[in-house]
Amino acid sequence: MTTMTTKQDTQERPTASPRYVAPAVEVNECGDGYKLQADMPGVDKDGLEILLEDNELTIMGRRQPLAE
Repeated sequence: MTTMTTKQDTQERPTASPRYVAPAVEVNECGDGYKLQADMPGVDKDGLEILLEDNELTIMGRRQPLAE
């Protein structure tokens, strides 16, 4: 089994903010690849951005503000 670390594993988390949240992420090795699952409630397909640069994976989710 391959062990992977995420930035949230290697850096101290900043103080919680309503604007930024580090979701729980699960990474599993599957054959010749990996399966990544992140819980991102309220983020739909259009609000999801996935980037791979210099062997670093970044996943960002944007959601609409809650109606008051």
